[in-house]
Amino acid sequence: MKTCRKGLVVYKVLVACTFCVGVGGCIPSSSGEPFDQTSPQEDMGGSAGQPSDEEMPSTVALLAADGAVSTYSQKENVRQVFVDHDESLYVLSEGGFEVRGQVVGGDVDIINDAAFDGEQWLLATDDGLKVIKSGTAEVVDSPLSAYLGTSNVMGVEVGSSAVYLRTNTGLFIVQGDQLERIEGYTQINAMAVDAQGVLWLASPDQGVSTLELGDEGLSQRQALDVDAEQLVAFDAGVAMLSQGKVYTREGDGQWFELEGVNARHIYARAGVAGLWWCDAQASQMGHMYEGVSSAVDGLTCADSAVVDELGRLLAVSESGELLRHDRLYRVEFVDLPTEEITDVSTLQIATSFESSVESVTVNLGGMSFDAVAGDDGFGVEIDPASLGTGEQQIEVVATFPHDVEVRTSAMIRTALKDVTWDKNVKPLFSQYCGACHGVQNAYELDTAELWQTADVPESWSGGSFSYIMSWLDSGNMPPGDLPKLTPAQLQLLYTWEEQGFR
Repeated sequence: MKTCRKGLVVYKVLVACTFCVGVGGCIPSSSGEPFDQTSPQEDMGGSAGQPSDEEMPSTVALLAADGAVSTYSQKENVRQVFVDHDESLYVLSEGGFEVRGQVVGGDVDIINDAAFDGEQWLLATDDGLKVIKSGTAEVVDSPLSAYLGTSNVMGVEVGSSAVYLRTNTGLFIVQGDQLERIEGYTQINAMAVDAQGVLWLASPDQGVSTLELGDEGLSQRQALDVDAEQLVAFDAGVAMLSQGKVYTREGDGQWFELEGVNARHIYARAGVAGLWWCDAQASQMGHMYEGVSSAVDGLTCADSAVVDELGRLLAVSESGELLRHDRLYRVEFVDLPTEEITDVSTLQIATSFESSVESVTVNLGGMSFDAVAGDDGFGVEIDPASLGTGEQQIEVVATFPHDVEVRTSAMIRTALKDVTWDKNVKPLFSQYCGACHGVQNAYELDTAELWQTADVPESWSGGSFSYIMSWLDSGNMPPGDLPKLTPAQLQLLYTWEEQGFR
């Protein structure tokens, strides 16, 4: 690697670095097949994914975590969409803009790219660099446009200490009010700034390369000798689109191909986990998160799309709908029993993206408790003795990052069979009655026989068991504020009687 040490001069083109590091060999793919870096560049063409000029009526809809669609507002002729943190920008086909619900003025028809630098929106257009200051409602020319001349600004990326502009005449870096050209880049297909502030560039001249701004100037390095059509940064690193194939580079520096993906565009966000793509054959969106790739049902490819800070895709579809799609969060029961549950058993619960699940809560039998995490997902113990005989509704709530909750529910049927003193009744006695009615207490009930033969008042017309149950049914026992038996537990005692006090 060589470091450019020349100083920055306001509005002068001074930086000219050369690449000194080449990477030979092959990139391993997840399918085990290498990515040939020596492929002829002239065979690796592709579009930059610019949005269509066609005007389309559109509906704004929210695709919730469970996949349901609900319309929450109407917008007309949506053509492009951009979002950044709490700021969001919708571009309407008639040339107007809406920022956080406020329509702003300005004579701009198509935005090639947009980014928010913390103070203002930077708009890359065919007429130069435009800005929308925070708190204003007007699109104006950036002061830098005069120094860019008539250059079409095709892309803008905000780094940790600089802004990078991709134009039809080359690459520029902006620091404060200083603008300079970075030599060696006459044509740029794509660029992206990763979470570490490193700029990744795709150029037919230089292949895939990186540029990093440090205390001693600009450092450039060639990473791959390929012609990539698109680069995006995401939480784990960067992704590259080349000839329909998608490659990801994560912390270990290795590039891997996503198996079975033939894409025509990819979408991601620096510092945010997850990668989205448009499938070139199915014209359907796909999604990768935590190493799991899946097609997104009901979401077709987008003319314009962006990933927000929560990893959701906000997209203008080919049909004109503006959709926001959360990750495919799921929670479901595994092999839910259709027959009566008569013995203590464990019901398995599966979720998507298990390592991201913050909690799984179960509501059953009037109680709420956490499911137990295990090697095969989550589990909940079903005990007919504590639930009684009959249908039971079980609800599961899985909580994911950013307070996303996904729910599912089902009906199960439990039945009390083979109720015995040792297995079922004695544990209840020990929990609720043993402290006062155990051995050597005034009213002993610590055996199955005593529940049938214990003394009762002369005025009581029934037997011992019915006398004991009258105290339990009324809630007078256990006394005071001590916990009472639940209806299901009371039912268990009556079932024990029906089955002969075994």
